[in-house]
Amino acid sequence: MDLRAICSAYAVCMSKQQFAQLPEFVHDNVIYNSKPPMTAKAYGRMINDIIRDLVDFRLDVEMLVVEPIGVLTDLNGMVSARFRLSHESQSEQALGRRTVFYEHVFFQFTQGKIAEIWPLIAWPGR
Repeated sequence: MDLRAICSAYAVCMSKQQFAQLPEFVHDNVIYNSKPPMTAKAYGRMINDIIRDLVDFRLDVEMLVVEPIGVLTDLNGMVSARFRLSHESQSEQALGRRTVFYEHVFFQFTQGKIAEIWPLIAWPGR
């Protein structure tokens, strides 16, 4: 598996909200947005707190740019991603339509797992 495949599998895990599988993709001392390190389980809880009320949440990969560092088989490097996030709209004006927004994120991979995450989310209507 290469960094592109690992990041794509991570995106599927997030889209399906299978947070128990995050340790397969995320180091147990992951740094999120320069905050103190947290466990993969705590990271999953944080993400769940953000998206749990979003009906039919989806995360789709739109773009991945992979920059390996060192030997490819070490699975170290940077991945830049553009994710399309969507969910069923809850407002009466938009009922039946999906709300769509985007996350642009940088991942630092170490030994095939995400060690650091820098996100930028373009929330709808903000």
